[in-house]
Amino acid sequence: FGSTPTIISDNGSSVVTFTWAQGPYNSSFNTSTGNLTINVSIFSGYNVTDNVSPNIRILQPAANLNSSSTSVTVNVSANGTGTEISNLILNISNSSNGAAVNVTYYNNSTNSANCAQIAPGSENVTCQITVTLPQGNYTLNVTATDYGGIAGNSNSAQQTFIVDTTAPSITLNSPANLT
Repeated sequence: FGSTPTIISDNGSSVVTFTWAQGPYNSSFNTSTGNLTINVSIFSGYNVTDNVSPNIRILQPAANLNSSSTSVTVNVSANGTGTEISNLILNISNSSNGAAVNVTYYNNSTNSANCAQIAPGSENVTCQITVTLPQGNYTLNVTATDYGGIAGNSNSAQQTFIVDTTAPSITLNSPANLT
């Protein structure tokens, strides 16, 4: 290197220190020589050979569920297919107007989605939350990104469900009341 190199870390890694010791001019290579030392405290885990998007399974709520309760359990699993899950978003939105009702996250700095790896370092993650929702039609959208490829592989899955707390009413029109 003719000068101090610029060190750029990828998402999730942390460069603690780097030192550049300029050496003498080397006429064989027509440049100055030197030693570059990089100490990394956290490796990002990206695997550039993994180009497979994560698998997502929505276990709850069931597809087209019609819940008579305002308390709805959301249970999903994601598999990084070769690398760990780096980011997962659970987004419950109102199907009528698309407005987000509940958004939770899982990544290296937050876990409001209550996710856990099956085992430390595992590419398998399960998430389970219980949310209280008013009556209405909803869409659960799950987006998972893993540490594959250059910037992570992503995939999404969605499921619709209904919260309907109104009991049905029955009107008997026939036969007439003969009492």
